[in-house]
Order: sequence, then C-alpha cells, then structure tokens
Amino acid sequence: MGKLKLITNPVSPFNSRAIIALEFKQLPYDIEYYDHDKDQARIKSELNPLGKVPILVTEEGVAIYESLAILEYLDSQYPDTPRIFPSDPLARAQAQMKIARLEPLTGRMVTAFTKGPEEASKGIDQDLPVFAELLNGKTFLGGDDLNIIDIIAFPSFDRMRKMPGLTEPVTQNDAIEQWYQAMCNHQAITPGKGRLQDGWIEIVGKNFASGKPALAWPVRDLTQ
Repeated sequence: MGKLKLITNPVSPFNSRAIIALEFKQLPYDIEYYDHDKDQARIKSELNPLGKVPILVTEEGVAIYESLAILEYLDSQYPDTPRIFPSDPLARAQAQMKIARLEPLTGRMVTAFTKGPEEASKGIDQDLPVFAELLNGKTFLGGDDLNIIDIIAFPSFDRMRKMPGLTEPVTQNDAIEQWYQAMCNHQAITPGKGRLQDGWIEIVGKNFASGKPALAWPVRDLTQ
C-alpha cells in the first residue's frame, strides 16, 4: 500500500480542515499543491468531477473529495487515532448543532470577499456572544481537546482576523481570542498547515477584486 496524499490549495478553509485533521491524528501524508490553471482539467477528469480540492488519495489509491467526507473517512479508517467526531450519537448531534449556530459568524468570511468588509461586519456584535456561550468555559469548542467543531471553525476565524472590517471585532472578543490562541498552540496547527501564513489573504483578496476564480491564485506565491 502507498501513503496518504492530500491535494490541496493552502488558502481555502476547506483544505485547512483536512490538514488539521491529518495533523491532529498524526498520520503520515504527502501534500501536493493544486494550481488552478495547470491542474484543474486533470483533477476534474481523474480525481474529482467537481474539479475542486481538497482531495485525499487513500493508501489504496482511491480519491476522496469534499472536506467532511475526508474527515469521516479518517475517523473510520484510523480508529486508534484521536477522534474528530464524538463517538456518542448524542454528542455527535450536539456538535453538528454547535457548528450550525456558528454559521452566522463563520459565513462572514465569504461575505467579506464577495460583498466587501462593510457588508461582512454588519450586525456582527449580535452574533459574537454565541461563541462564549458555546465555549462554555472550556479551552476548545469540543471540550478539553479539539474536535470537529474546532476543525470547522478555526480556518474561518483564522482568515477573518486578517480581513478589513472583521479584524477588530474578532480579535477583541475575549472568548474567541483565548480559543484562537489555544488552537494556535495545539500540535495540529502550525503556519502553512491549518493556519494561514502572512500575506496570503492579500493575494486572495486581489483575485476576488479582479474577478478571478476563487482558486486561481498562483500556488507558487503561496508555498514559497
């Protein structure tokens, strides 16, 4: 059998989910960076008919796409590693409900790119208190260690804190900031692996402003 391989673009939050999960489980994997201009036709014809990343190529050479499908596979295939999803059915359902309650906040990341920072920041003060409620005095949204809720939430908040109009409300919220720092100190998250490196948001913003596709930035600019 081969080794796990993740085909990814480092700016996309969906790609960051897969990277955090692999690092959290401490599974060995290779990484291949997706270049939209060069790779989309091959990806679409050979690995994912939707033409999107992330894509996990299993040890048997089978391609799995969609970030949640990748996370589900990793939990089922490697049961002796730390769990992403709660094993208890009720706890699993509660985790999904928490993710849904965070959507009004995490969705502002996309709004900032598509409609601008002013639109993204409207009413954010009304949505922020839910974070402290869901954290409930714990270190992570998942409790004593991160789980699916944190893996879904972190990439969005990591990007929002670097975006005009969202930086101040996100970084000045005590609950979010304490959680964010705990996440950054976790072994599963390092710059370039789950966490954006400086300057990447600016590259993405320029492409959105110029009308380029979401994954059309030159991957060499992101991985140097």
